[in-house]
Amino acid sequence: VGGARLSCRWCFSLAIATSISCLLFLPTTTAALRAPWTAAVSFLIHPQSPSDNTQIRMASSLSSKEPPKEEETPPPKVIRLLALHGSEGNAANFQERLEPWKIAATAAHWDLQITTVTAPVPKGRGYAWWSMPPNVRSYNATEYPHFEKSSQLVLETLETDEYDYVVGFSQ
Repeated sequence: VGGARLSCRWCFSLAIATSISCLLFLPTTTAALRAPWTAAVSFLIHPQSPSDNTQIRMASSLSSKEPPKEEETPPPKVIRLLALHGSEGNAANFQERLEPWKIAATAAHWDLQITTVTAPVPKGRGYAWWSMPPNVRSYNATEYPHFEKSSQLVLETLETDEYDYVVGFSQ
C-alpha cells in the first residue's frame, strides 16, 4: 500500500532443535488501514542430523481487499543485517541458513542485505568466536581466549557499512 509503514514482530527459538519461525507483518498507518491487507510468512528449519544438512519448510500468504496501485508501490525498504554464525560454523554456511529470511523479507517488499563474517578461531569443521581451556564450561570460565581478536573483527566489520541489526547464533 502506498506510503504504508510496516511493523514486524520476529519470534524465534534458537535451541538445539533449531526452529526459526513466525514473521508477522501488520499495517501501522491510516493509509494502510483504508486498503486493509495482511501478509504472513513463516518458516521452520529443522536439522535432519548433526551435520549441516537441513530440511526447510516454508509457507506464506498474502491477502488484500484491493490490490495496490503500481504507482503507489514504494521501493523496497533496505535492511542491512550483520549475522554472526555459531560455534563450528562459517560465513558461507550461515548465509545459506538465512536464505529463508531473505525470501520472507522479499515477500514483505523488503530488501534484506545480509553480511556474514567467519570467526577467526578454527574449531572442528568450522570456526568459533572464542575458545575455552580444556574441561572448562562457559558458565564457569574465567577467561575466553581469542575474544578480543573476535571483538576487533566484529568492530572492523561494523565500521565498513551501516547496519540496522546484528544477529548472532549460538556459541
